[in-house]
Amino acid sequence: MVQDALAAAIRERRMVAFRYAGRRRVVEPHTRGLLRGEPRLLAFQTGGESASGPLPEWRLFSVAKIEGFETLPARFGPRPPREGEHVRWERVDAFVPSP
Repeated sequence: MVQDALAAAIRERRMVAFRYAGRRRVVEPHTRGLLRGEPRLLAFQTGGESASGPLPEWRLFSVAKIEGFETLPARFGPRPPREGEHVRWERVDAFVPSP
């Protein structure tokens, strides 16, 4: 199940890859929770493709639309929190603490 694998990747600070909206994404998963009634992932996308702007950048993904999920061997370190518009989570299930 993607949600369980995401929680483990967040806990272990492991990079993940998946297909989303027809594009391959490589991300640092930082927060998984419920937003507007839907399971979501806030991640820092470092590689792959994106139609919404240049990389690297913070991205918000619908967990239900993630396909071909894989946990990668590479780990990531702390990252300053996302700037600008902040997400108001209804519930947070897993997260990487800010430095």
